Amino acid sequence: MRESVIENYLVKQVKAIGGECIKMNPHNVRGLPDRGCFFKRGLVVMIECKAPGKKPRANQIYWLKKFQNLSIQATYIDSRPKVDAFITWVKKEVTKRNASGCDVTQQCVRRQCPLRLTEKEIL
Repeated sequence: MRESVIENYLVKQVKAIGGECIKMNPHNVRGLPDRGCFFKRGLVVMIECKAPGKKPRANQIYWLKKFQNLSIQATYIDSRPKVDAFITWVKKEVTKRNASGCDVTQQCVRRQCPLRLTEKEIL
């Protein structure tokens, strides 16, 4: 089975539960994970897709650890059962987060929350 089969399955499963799975297409950053997966309540996970039994290269491991050090979930997936296990984990993780989306690692999504970034702060 090719890596693209795993990646396409991941995209399909993420979309099926209401998430977005965006292809990371860096032109000047080698080793960046293949996909950024975004879910409700501020859950973000960076995923490196691999063919079954393959492991990430050193530069890919570097980026996975870099994201983890920034408190962003990051991992690699090399099979359909691992995609299914990931989706099960995401469902539980999203349910655990409180309704406002507040988390110690991110900004709040509620309009009136003082932790929320405003448009003025972004621009």
